[in-house]
Amino acid sequence: MADKVLVYQIGSLGDTIVSIPAYRAVRRHFSGKSITLLEARMTDGRVMPSDMLLREGLIDGVTNYPHNTATNPLLSKFQLWRSVARERPKTVVYIGPGERTPKDVARDKSFFRLCGAKDLIGFHAYDLSQIQTRDKEGNLPPSLHQTQIRLDRLEKDGVSSGPGDWLTPLLSASNEECEAVDAWLSENRKHSGLQLVGVGLISAKAATRWPMEHFEDLGRRLIATGKVELILTGGPMDKDVSEAMVASWGDGLNASGQFGVNAMGHLLSRCHHFIGLDTGTTHLAAAFGTRVIAITADHMQPNEWSPLGDGHIVLTHRVGCGGCRVPVCPVPGHPCMVGLTVEEVFNASMRLLDQSP
Repeated sequence: MADKVLVYQIGSLGDTIVSIPAYRAVRRHFSGKSITLLEARMTDGRVMPSDMLLREGLIDGVTNYPHNTATNPLLSKFQLWRSVARERPKTVVYIGPGERTPKDVARDKSFFRLCGAKDLIGFHAYDLSQIQTRDKEGNLPPSLHQTQIRLDRLEKDGVSSGPGDWLTPLLSASNEECEAVDAWLSENRKHSGLQLVGVGLISAKAATRWPMEHFEDLGRRLIATGKVELILTGGPMDKDVSEAMVASWGDGLNASGQFGVNAMGHLLSRCHHFIGLDTGTTHLAAAFGTRVIAITADHMQPNEWSPLGDGHIVLTHRVGCGGCRVPVCPVPGHPCMVGLTVEEVFNASMRLLDQSP
């Protein structure tokens, strides 16, 4: 048990992808030791971090605990304690969101000490003034990326990183998944001579949604150029919305719900570029090396959650109430998303189409 390392990460698909450079650093630092991810067991069908990390060899195993904080927080804490204590890890590595407060981090650190861990890595609160601030003119300056925040925390405890940890692709698909995706494309594509462009319509967080009528207009304009074939991506719950959009456009492909995460990543890698919201799918496209046009709300600092890799375009409509960091916009009309025009996104797509894939 002395060599066992337990990693505690908070978040799902997008959080996991921006954490991969940190997992690479941890894997290298603890070479030869068994690394286990402590993960909540969800029942809502969402993608779990372990699915991707195991495949990349970044972790060796998973220990689950029930996720029932909404019904009984005290029971949930006890079940988490029991899951950790059963593992008896000597070392716990903390890969938490950058916005965790000093109180949150101190509480988490105390909890893992009570579980018997001796070496606690990465349990450092970040100076929130560096990622939640305004300049003298009232504007939101660029912040450190969430990936860098995670790496900085590890660095304080001797887990070093390098430029190679950031390199994309961050994820991969199996030969079988690649073959299944390629076969599906071969069977379903209507315009194989055109550039394939991915589009993601859906975001779970209301504050990051772009109006559907904007997507309708954008798709029609892109199709009218005669340069692209659009393919909609998402999970099973997005299938009906995507099908309605394809019908509205009168063209395009609907791949929502067709593939698992890594296979969908391979599908995105076949796209010239991807147009999406501030969601896990956009980060997934970037993780597979595809350039993205990210349509983002003004509720976070610039650069904080930018897709990893090179060649991306991040579009944000700045408003006076920017930096709110809320999941649901309290301002009627949601000005930062509604104000980001179809013309801006269309022009960005045209710029990328003029470049090599």
